[in-house]
Amino acid sequence: MGLGLAVLKCKYRELSPAAKASIWYAVCGILQKAIGVVVVPLYTRIMDSTAYGTYTVFQSWYAMLFVFTSLGLANYVFNNGMLKYEDDRDGFSSAMLGLSGVSTLIFIASFLLFPGFWADALGLAAPLVFLLFVRCLISPCYEFWAERLRYEFRYKGVVALTLVLTVAVPVASVPVILLSEDKAAAALVCQVVIMCLVYAIPLVSILRKSRKFFNREYWAYALKFNLPLIPSMFATLALQQLNRVIISGTVGESQAAIYSVAFSVGSVTVFIYSALDQAYRPWFYQGMGSKGFKSTGVGALLISLVGVSCWLIALFSPEVMQIFAPAEYQGGVYAIAPIAASTVLIMLFSILITVEYYFEETIPIPVVSVLIAIFNYVASTLLVPQFGYIAASYVTLACYGLLVIGHLFLCRRAMRIHMNGDYPLSLAKLMVLACGFVALILVTQLLFGWLWLRIGVIVVVLVLALAFRKKIVELLNPLVRKKTP
Repeated sequence: MGLGLAVLKCKYRELSPAAKASIWYAVCGILQKAIGVVVVPLYTRIMDSTAYGTYTVFQSWYAMLFVFTSLGLANYVFNNGMLKYEDDRDGFSSAMLGLSGVSTLIFIASFLLFPGFWADALGLAAPLVFLLFVRCLISPCYEFWAERLRYEFRYKGVVALTLVLTVAVPVASVPVILLSEDKAAAALVCQVVIMCLVYAIPLVSILRKSRKFFNREYWAYALKFNLPLIPSMFATLALQQLNRVIISGTVGESQAAIYSVAFSVGSVTVFIYSALDQAYRPWFYQGMGSKGFKSTGVGALLISLVGVSCWLIALFSPEVMQIFAPAEYQGGVYAIAPIAASTVLIMLFSILITVEYYFEETIPIPVVSVLIAIFNYVASTLLVPQFGYIAASYVTLACYGLLVIGHLFLCRRAMRIHMNGDYPLSLAKLMVLACGFVALILVTQLLFGWLWLRIGVIVVVLVLALAFRKKIVELLNPLVRKKTP
C-alpha cells in the first residue's frame, strides 16, 4: 500500500503544471456537482415549482446581464493581458476590477432611476433586481482573482475558495428557505450575502498587490479588445439561459423549473469541460510559441472525454432525474440528451475560439454569435408555446451546431491569415468526432426502457477502453508531460 502511494506521488510530481491544475479543477468540479446533486433535489422539494422557477430565472438573468455589467473582462482579454503585460499583472488585474466596477455602478444608477422599467423587463420584483445588480458588482473580485491564478496554474486557492462557497450557500440557505414564506427571495438573499462575505478574500488579495483602478493604457486595450465581443458573449450565454426566460414567459414558471432541472442534469458534466478548457487554453497559448506545435490529438481527447461523460449522463438520465426531482419533473428526462449533446459542441467551440482569440481575430466573432442568438430567440418563441420545454432543448442543440459551423470558418480564416499552412488543428477530424458523439447521445434515448441493456453497453465500453488504454495514454501525453511544447 505504501509503495503504491509512493509511486502515485512520484507520477504526480512528473505532471506538468497544466495537468496538475486540470486534475484539481476536475476534482473541484466533481465535488461541486456532487453537492449540486444534493442541492437541486433539496431545492425542488422545499420550494414549489413556481418559486424554484423564479430562482432559476434569476440565475439566468444574472448570467446574461453580467456580460454587460462586467464588460466580459474576465474572459479572453484577461488571458491576453496576462501575456501582454506580463511585468505588471497585478496592475492589470486591479485596472480590470476598476473598469468593471464603473460599468456596474452605471447599471445600478439606471436601476435606481427607473426601478419599474427594470422590474418589468426582467419579470422580477424590484428588490430581486437590485439583489441581482449587487451580485454583478461583487462577482468580478472573484473572477479576476481566479482567472489570474488559473493562468499561472496556481490552483489551490481557487479550488479552496470555490469549495467553501459551494458548501456555504446550501448549508446556510436551506434552513432559511424552510423558515421563510417567500422561499425564492430567501434563497437568493442567502446566496448573495454569502458571496459578499467569501468574495471579500479575493478583493483583499487584489487590493494588497495593487490599487491602480484606473490605467488609461490598460482600459483602452481591454475596451478595444472586448467591446466588439460583448454581443458575442451575450449571444453565447443566451443559448444557455434565454430559453428559461422564454419558457417562463410563454408556458409558465413551472415548466421553466422542469426545464431548469433537466438542464442541470444534462449539463452536469460541464465541470469536466470547464476543467479541461482551463488547462487547455494556457497550454495552447504557450505551445503556439513552438515551431511545429500540434494540438489536434489533445483536442480530440478533450472532445472524447466530454463526449463519453455526456453519453453516460444521457444513458442513465431516467434514473438520475428520479434522484434530482419529484414526480412532477420526470417529463423533463427527454430534454436531457440534447442538452448533454450540446456540451460536446461547447467543447469543440472552445477549442476553435481559442485560436481566434490567440490571434486577436475578434471582429467577425459577434456576427456569427448574434445571428445564432436571433435564430435561437425566433425558433424558441415559435416552438416553445407549441411543444413546450422539449423544443427548447433541441433548439439549443441546433444553435450550438450552427455556432460550431460558423467558428469552423472563422478559425480556419484566422489560421490562414497568421500561419503559413502549418496549422495546429485538423478541423475536419474534430468536427467528425464531435458529430459522432452528438449522434450517439441522441440515439441513446431509444434505450431508456431497458436498464439492463444500458448496463450491458457500459460493460462493453469499459472493455474497449481497457483494450485501447495505451492509445488513450499516448493522446494524453502532450497535455500532461512536464515540458511545455
